[in-house]
Amino acid sequence: MNKIVLISSYCDTDDKIEILKNNIDTIKNLGLDIMLNSPILLPLELISKCDYFFFTKDYPVFIWPERAVYLWTKVL
Repeated sequence: MNKIVLISSYCDTDDKIEILKNNIDTIKNLGLDIMLNSPILLPLELISKCDYFFFTKDYPVFIWPERAVYLWTKVL
């Protein structure tokens, strides 16, 4: 059983796709499997480099106030 690297992506520009491609190549050279998920359909060349690909309908960008994360902290 190989170790697997999980990548969640939102690559909506060519620059982001190129960075993701370089990261996938680096991870594959380490002998690790890759599971990539994305709400955006990516180029087939990129998908075929991964061992698993999940095309989701989730939109990971939070829209205020419908989806948000609150963090409270106390500074001493």
